[in-house]
Amino acid sequence: MLKRYAAEADFTSKIENRSSLPALLPHWHNLAERSAEDNVYYAPNYALALLDTVDANKKVHFVTEWHRNVLMALLPIEQSFCIPGVAAGGRAWCNDYISSCFPLLDREHPFEAGDALISALATLNRGEWIFPLLNADGVSAKAVIDALDHRHAPWALRGAFQRASISSDTSFEALMKTHVGSKRRRKMERNRRRLEECGAVSFRTYESGRDLDAAVEDFLRVEASGWKAKRGTALACKPMTAQFARKAFGSGGPYTKSRIDVLLLNKQPIASGAIVFSGNTGFSVKGGYDERYAVWGAGLLLELEIVKSLLAEKWAARIDSATNGPHTIDRLWPDRMAVADLTFSFARNMAPLRLSAHNHFQELKASVKERAKRLIVRS
Repeated sequence: MLKRYAAEADFTSKIENRSSLPALLPHWHNLAERSAEDNVYYAPNYALALLDTVDANKKVHFVTEWHRNVLMALLPIEQSFCIPGVAAGGRAWCNDYISSCFPLLDREHPFEAGDALISALATLNRGEWIFPLLNADGVSAKAVIDALDHRHAPWALRGAFQRASISSDTSFEALMKTHVGSKRRRKMERNRRRLEECGAVSFRTYESGRDLDAAVEDFLRVEASGWKAKRGTALACKPMTAQFARKAFGSGGPYTKSRIDVLLLNKQPIASGAIVFSGNTGFSVKGGYDERYAVWGAGLLLELEIVKSLLAEKWAARIDSATNGPHTIDRLWPDRMAVADLTFSFARNMAPLRLSAHNHFQELKASVKERAKRLIVRS
């Protein structure tokens, strides 16, 4: 049973920097394994892979809450941002390779841990805060919002969208009948037959050792074979993002748990996807396919094989698609989770007004970023 604001709770707040992470690591891993919600992006292996590569020069600190010697909450935060003349605040750590920014909270005491964490953030910065890309209906979001209401701090959820996921508690046959229309099923079957006319089609999974590391290299090559390379977003386009992939998806870290799924034609990879695990949840963080086989829907055929494997072997309780909006996978994966940015204010004066200004500023930034992205695509 979840407990809220127990009087006997005695939390100690600490702000950890990069130099203290080695000592924090075993406690951090333990919390990630017993977190109220699985979040691979803030789990040790994935987060350290980003900090060692993509965000090597970013100032990221870790707000931690301890009960005696047990780590109860953890949230990586970035240095403060500022809206000129309006507000200064902070945010949960986020970048292009992080798709969920909710804190790790102890599974048995999420509301107590969330309350302690929010108290620490209020002490750190009395301005506005943003937690991007929360599971709005998840335990962590509810614990944080409960703590904000407890303090009468104004908050808002903005930019909401539906993210696809799939649980392993059904069968492949039932999924296809209830979620995938007969017309789409026939099309995928036809695409598979046409692809088989080109040669032997097979599906392989790599989960450990040198085979996994070799599969990561194949993944990098496949992802860079098409439109992502043209836009410069393929991981292989930059040495630091390629190295991030090797660290996050490969076999090197002590807390690594990942798999690379590959669709092969005549033993050559034509579609590949990376799934990284936290707890019982797999996160489909990256995928790509050889565009020469786009006409046969190679990427979707790979996803179909992954779904078959999941529902037959139950190697995860659930897979999170890690998408940030509508995606092709929506047509295959049946479940949905509401995702939104949580913004809130600890300001002593005019907090609702300041939060409104903060949200308008964030919407303006998002609009400018989206326009710039469209210009890049058109060019």
